[in-house]
Amino acid sequence: MNKTVKKYLIQLLIIGILGVLIGAFLIILLIRDNETNSIAYFPFTTLGIILAYWVVIWGDPGGVVNFYFDARKRTPDEQTLYSLVIKHRSKLLISLVIIIAFIAISTPEILINKPPHVDPNIIVFLIFWPLLPVFVLGTGIKYVSAWWNIRKNLK
Repeated sequence: MNKTVKKYLIQLLIIGILGVLIGAFLIILLIRDNETNSIAYFPFTTLGIILAYWVVIWGDPGGVVNFYFDARKRTPDEQTLYSLVIKHRSKLLISLVIIIAFIAISTPEILINKPPHVDPNIIVFLIFWPLLPVFVLGTGIKYVSAWWNIRKNLK
């Protein structure tokens, strides 16, 4: 492993920690938002979280530390990092964290159960609002777990 990939691993850890913190903060905001606590929103929340899980595990299984606004191929070092994350991420840990997030987000919807008000104009928002924090949290956990396992296996 060359110097560039080692530098990418440090960036991966930093991005992972930031992802976990931002994702947890957004989930807390989502839980505290009493306007969206209705059993009518539960299917949309479930769909959003399933989509986030799919993207984290299968949609983009690797790790990226360089973001470009145009289409380009990964450099050999970026491809090495991507492959290392795929090989060393912990699917079990990612799944457990996303299940805990799902329980934390959906429990107020089930227990508080305000009168349902499903406006067709906000259905996309109801799917996107739980998808974003769970995606960020899951990606952060993926990066941190991959960094930990890479560091452990390289010693």
